[in-house]
Amino acid sequence: MSTTTRTRDRETVAGRPTDPDAPLLAVEDLTVEFRTDKGVVRAVNGLSYELQAGETLAILGESGSGKSVSAQAVMGIVDSPPGFVTAGSVRLKGVNLFDLKEKERRRVRGSQMSLIFQDALTALNPVYTVGWQISEMLRVRGISKSDAKEKAVEILTQVGIPSAGDRFDNYPHEFSGGMRQRAMIAMSLALDPDVVIADEPTTALDVTVQAQVMELLAELQDEFQMGMILITHDLGVVADVADRVVVMYAGKEVEQADIFSLYERPYHPYTEGLMHSIPRADQKGTRLQPIIGQPPDLSAIPPGCSFNPRCPYAQDICLEEPPPFREVAPNRYSACHFAEELFIRD
Repeated sequence: MSTTTRTRDRETVAGRPTDPDAPLLAVEDLTVEFRTDKGVVRAVNGLSYELQAGETLAILGESGSGKSVSAQAVMGIVDSPPGFVTAGSVRLKGVNLFDLKEKERRRVRGSQMSLIFQDALTALNPVYTVGWQISEMLRVRGISKSDAKEKAVEILTQVGIPSAGDRFDNYPHEFSGGMRQRAMIAMSLALDPDVVIADEPTTALDVTVQAQVMELLAELQDEFQMGMILITHDLGVVADVADRVVVMYAGKEVEQADIFSLYERPYHPYTEGLMHSIPRADQKGTRLQPIIGQPPDLSAIPPGCSFNPRCPYAQDICLEEPPPFREVAPNRYSACHFAEELFIRD
């Protein structure tokens, strides 16, 4: 993509002027529900966060906490029906994406925001070559077939695909798991987006390949100054790459902090439970401490604090009143009635 095109894209969102003082991405009170025959499932229930240019924000939580659905809502790809965004806003450089028509949203997807899916084998079309799928994104935006192929080979090389020119005509099944994930990354970066959402990008990869993929993402982010949202349940991955962390439970954020503060001392019982449930080199021979119970049924979230059935510190107020998400220490936010008493110590 030419410098002229990139500059024009950066100054507008779907042709609308941006706010130079606004965060790169601001999600406010995002609410998503699925209407099923068995009732309404509240998958995301009032999620808010901000992302700055060049920053990596990790969204952390167990399976079923609403992480992936929130990413789909931000990208505008929630299947509707049965899914519906019922409240909130998503602002890219100050422009509310929910105010755009679908044709305008399509102009934003890929060119200014992109999503790396967690399962490259199912995300890539098995009947088209990898190179064709990457170059298609460029062709539909007016780039010639030869230039699109050249750009696709260039970015495949950039993400570490060996002999990219020869692999251009390979099909997804001819790539290894790690190579498919690199191809997905190449596809997501083909149009130089401002925001990349990586949804469990290392799922089903061995530890060595995981490290390579995350290192690659970090290098590309540093080079292009993208904002990246990393959706994961892997605390080890978060520790290596994230600047800030949003912890989700039952569709809501329960804690938000910078990565170093969060790992040093969590301010919510759920985050504390996550930290205690991972193996540590300095605790060899000791048992892990799992979080008791099961995540809540999102069609019947318990009253009060949604974590109260599993919380070792729950009191009467936790069963009745939802805790507000508030600043409990400088730049530390928690949704726990007793955050100060339980976690904030001299």
